[in-house]
Amino acid sequence: MMRYLQIIVFISCCLSLQAQEFRLAPPILRCDQVFFDQIATVRMNFALNGAQIRYTLDGSEPSKTSPIYRKPLKIKQDATVKAIAIHLDYQTSTIATISVFKKGISFKTAPQLKEIPAPEYAGSKAPGLVLTDGQAGSEDLNDGNWLGFKTDLGFQGSWDVPQKLQSVKVSGFTAWNSWILPPSRIEVWGALTPGSWQLLVSKAYERPEKPLEGRQLYKLDFPSGDYRQIKVIVHNAGPLPENHPGKGNPAWLFVDEILFN
Repeated sequence: MMRYLQIIVFISCCLSLQAQEFRLAPPILRCDQVFFDQIATVRMNFALNGAQIRYTLDGSEPSKTSPIYRKPLKIKQDATVKAIAIHLDYQTSTIATISVFKKGISFKTAPQLKEIPAPEYAGSKAPGLVLTDGQAGSEDLNDGNWLGFKTDLGFQGSWDVPQKLQSVKVSGFTAWNSWILPPSRIEVWGALTPGSWQLLVSKAYERPEKPLEGRQLYKLDFPSGDYRQIKVIVHNAGPLPENHPGKGNPAWLFVDEILFN
């Protein structure tokens, strides 16, 4: 009898060790709107008995001590949600990430663009509306919500009455193998009276060896002020670098939304 018990314990231990060699898949994160008016609802799912989802809202890496997901999250401000699945019998999953952004001040008339996007990535409506309609582009760059450029992007909008502004957010996309790189610089100009432009902020972005993939958000803060006109210039990265298979060819610049707060 003792021998049989030892065999059962040995098999049980082996099965447990084998289970712990497997890493869980990341949880599924969903949100109806990437760009939201008042509240964004983020839902998480992981279908395995005994598993927990742990998450953070500030972009930091979640751990086994992070809050447990129990019900849909109601988010009222910009947030980068990261989550992991954990289970006693398996290795912790990799991190799932989703970002949501509060919409900014809207325009009554469509903003104008100085440069024309490439015909194959010109969006499903007037370019100025594509960038201010609150519709997020998907991973399908032909979904009509992205604008693609091999030049810089020059955006200009105006309001009938002054608006108090303190930041601009540019939502873009990067994909190394598709020749889509981050911008090299973003400038924001403002004017209280027509044509009285002043540079509010200019920020350069270093070109990494290989940039992060997917949606990227570039936020530029400046001293709060009243403006009736706003201008945003997003500079293309220029020729592809030496370590890129297409080196020397022009890089793509992709943007789906510009937000003003």
